[in-house]
Amino acid sequence: MNEFYRTSILPFLEYLEKTKNFSHHTILAYKTDWEQFIESCQVQELKDIDHSLLQEYLKNLAKMNVAKSTLHRKASSFRSFYTFLQKKKEHTQNPALLLKIPKIPKKIPSYVRQTELESFFEKPLTKKNYRELLNFTLFVFLIYTGARRAEIIECRLEQLDFQKQTIKLFGKGKKERIIPMLKPLKKVLVAYLNSDERKQMPSEYLFYTNTKRPLYPKYIFNSTQNILENMSRSTKKSPHVLRHTFATLLLQNGADLNSIKSLLGHSSLASTQIYAQADIKLLKETHQKAHPQNKNQAKGKGEKIV
Repeated sequence: MNEFYRTSILPFLEYLEKTKNFSHHTILAYKTDWEQFIESCQVQELKDIDHSLLQEYLKNLAKMNVAKSTLHRKASSFRSFYTFLQKKKEHTQNPALLLKIPKIPKKIPSYVRQTELESFFEKPLTKKNYRELLNFTLFVFLIYTGARRAEIIECRLEQLDFQKQTIKLFGKGKKERIIPMLKPLKKVLVAYLNSDERKQMPSEYLFYTNTKRPLYPKYIFNSTQNILENMSRSTKKSPHVLRHTFATLLLQNGADLNSIKSLLGHSSLASTQIYAQADIKLLKETHQKAHPQNKNQAKGKGEKIV
């Protein structure tokens, strides 16, 4: 650990944790980014770094076929560091603001179709054991709240207000948002919490495994994947698919992007706009299947349009 890392990077990482409430995963990634940069470029002092050095470093990584998403994260790490220095009035400019990085193609998020969900919910709520009830409740909770895995794991019983029919979630940076508890979700939650097995569990968190352990990321992933394998043709089978589904169905049923942004806990509208692309894609597919001209062409009866 050289002097620059000790006096500049360590306080920066501490600032991200204690002031900005960044996740442990993000802080660890930024820490690795700076360690690799310092070692590769032999940085000894802050004055050794300028825009040219940062740009050349990222350019060399791109030549080594480092993922574009990784390049973007490293650039974000650099920008955040200089923003930190500017707030401390230790630097007047941010040389990372003008970094040129290859654009990441925007992917249309996978989601569960509304018809698939309707078929799934037509089945009666008769679960044989606690594990089945837990997995079903967890799935419904994801669909009706759009919650992230970490938000579900940390969700405490006190965050549920059955009288006001709301759920309080804490997202990235401990940012609070309120989600309506719609009647179908309320019904499932009441059945889950009133089950004999759940009554034997601790009262702190909402969800516990059958071994009285709070949920963990792998459990949520496996539980969601198993259900999606049997009910959806979505190309991806993960908890985040249900977050995408939550947003996409809201958009398809008339919700505006700003409302969806608030419900998802996004910090900017740009993150939410990807769902508009998914909606347009579905619209195109529906139009193509339903349009009389396409139907005629499929039967070999199409007429040439001049």
